[in-house]
Formats: sequence, structure tokens, C-alpha cells
Amino acid sequence: MSMSDEMDFDGFQDPMSPDEAPAHEEHLSEFEESGYLSAALIGKDTREVDILGHSVAMHTLTVEESLKAALIAKEYAGSGGSILATKTAMLAAAIDAIDAETLYAPAKINENEIYGKYKALVTGYYPAFIGECYEEYSKMEREQAEKVDRLKKSRA
Repeated sequence: MSMSDEMDFDGFQDPMSPDEAPAHEEHLSEFEESGYLSAALIGKDTREVDILGHSVAMHTLTVEESLKAALIAKEYAGSGGSILATKTAMLAAAIDAIDAETLYAPAKINENEIYGKYKALVTGYYPAFIGECYEEYSKMEREQAEKVDRLKKSRA
């Protein structure tokens, strides 16, 4: 996915466009199906990925995290940096650690941790790394959408 890909409302890309749909029908294993016993867990995923030799621990976003990321990126809406700001804000919410180091530790209770992580990414990392991390995050989102689709089909 490149920075010029089509974006939908507020700069967030649909993780499952029609041309990316799985070509064959698969069914979820009992283990995969059991992971969705609670509605609150549908779409949840955590993993550690390798980005050019660096370990990045990340998770899929909750609704609250997505909305906070959207508010952070809103500052750049309509500018040439809106897509990069959106991707960086989403990653700020999604990344738990890089090379086993947290991006940001809030100094106060109720401090906006996502904004602190966003500032750490903006000031300490380059677009190439952000792009690679976003590719992995998008892959997680697509895989979750595919699992949900298979679960719906298996229950039909």
C-alpha cells in the first residue's frame, strides 16, 4: 500500500477493499472461533513483527484508540501531510514497543499516551520506517477482516 492509495472518510483506508477479498473460502479452526466468544474481542490482534531487523510489537486498535488517532491527525487534514499524519497517528496508538523499548511513558495519570507516542514517532523516526510499520499494521487489519468474514460464512 503506498501513500497515494485511495483513502476513505477522514483519511482512514478501508482494510478490506473488494479487490483484496480472499479468492477461496476458508473456515476458521475451533481455536480461531473460540477467540471470538466475546463480542468485545472481535478484531483484536497483537503481534511482534520484524521491520528491517527491528522488532515492533503492535496491536489492532480499539474504537477509542482509532478516534484519538483521528483527532491527532486532524491537524493536518487537507494538507499534503494528511496521509502521513494519519498513518503515524494510527501507529502511535497501535505500537506497543520498538526493539522492546516503549515509545513513550506518560508522566501523569490520564495523560494522552497516544499523543506522546505520536510526538515520539514524528520527532524520532523517518517516513520509510513509518511506511513499513503501516504496511504490517494494515496486514493485521486485513487478516482480522478475513477471519470475521470466514466466521460469518461458517455460521451461515
